[in-house]
Amino acid sequence: MALLGYDSYLFEEGYLRSIFGDKKRKKLLDIGAWSGSITKIFQPFVDTIFYLESSYFFRRKLKKMGFSEYKKRENDFDIILMLNLLDRCGDAEKMIDAQLKNLKEDGTMIISMPFPINARHGHGIQNARQKALSQKQNMSFEKSVSLFYQTYLKSKIELISFSRMPYLISNPEMGKISIFDNAVFVCQKK
Repeated sequence: MALLGYDSYLFEEGYLRSIFGDKKRKKLLDIGAWSGSITKIFQPFVDTIFYLESSYFFRRKLKKMGFSEYKKRENDFDIILMLNLLDRCGDAEKMIDAQLKNLKEDGTMIISMPFPINARHGHGIQNARQKALSQKQNMSFEKSVSLFYQTYLKSKIELISFSRMPYLISNPEMGKISIFDNAVFVCQKK
């Protein structure tokens, strides 16, 4: 299934049940929750959902959905979602490291992002390694994902599963739709 914008497409209940089983977790943090369409799919698996979202419009919507806004005093999350976020943030490594501190020892982190990382798509990139990765436009999906995993995740977190999914991005300024492949990493804290 493809994505136009950021609609829910990544997870179905059966897939999540294969990852989490029937054991309900206590807390989930969705960073960049956007409309909450993916966030709500996780409701049967957690007691409390927290979000971190920059859009005022979507923060109001998420609150109406019954989710709690993330406050820095909250930590020890069972699940942290960073879906289509790291390619847009200034420093992916700092973001991953900061959230690993918020993740319980046996917690699950789910990361998704489009590859290859496009410098125009990943605006605001400040980290030199991240800039270098975004400039390797001729690199295959497999090589890009492997380089990202080796650079940012391997030494910090254990990979439980990996998926490749189509991802469509509408670009009104250019009047076209860009097609990427989305990599989804399901990881567990070491």
